[in-house]
Amino acid sequence: MWSPAANEATPFSPDEPAVLKSLLYANLIFMGPGSPTYAVRQLQGSLAWDIVRARASSGCNPGVASAATVSIGAWAIPVYEIYKVGEDVHSKAGLNFFSDFGMHLSFVPHWNNTDGGEDVDTSRCFIGMDPLITLVQQPASETRSGNLMSHTGWIIGFLKRDNVK
Repeated sequence: MWSPAANEATPFSPDEPAVLKSLLYANLIFMGPGSPTYAVRQLQGSLAWDIVRARASSGCNPGVASAATVSIGAWAIPVYEIYKVGEDVHSKAGLNFFSDFGMHLSFVPHWNNTDGGEDVDTSRCFIGMDPLITLVQQPASETRSGNLMSHTGWIIGFLKRDNVK
């Protein structure tokens, strides 16, 4: 089963219960490629995001890859804005998925990307090493960050404390 939730201004709104029904019964919820900041804008405060968070707390495994990996963090790299539009290096608030579990984590996928060849550094989620250093040197917070190589994704599985011995 899948949910076509996409854009709040369409019949596939992430706030439309009929569109989201399959999320209520899913054992795996996968979010993937696209624009991290678009994902944050569409999901922040939405019924879809509330369902994803509630399902993760009740045993469903969320799976993320690419842009979704960026968007679920405490902060998100605005990849398209920096890489394609040429905006200055900055971050935006992410969906902060892990705050429900007492953690503030962010991720930089496509760590070893080489799509730009020798001409353009597309590593570090397409923004390159130098811009990433600039981003990391911005005022510190309690957020921890992790790196993921290209062509990877992960499935997050949580153990309930009462089941851990």
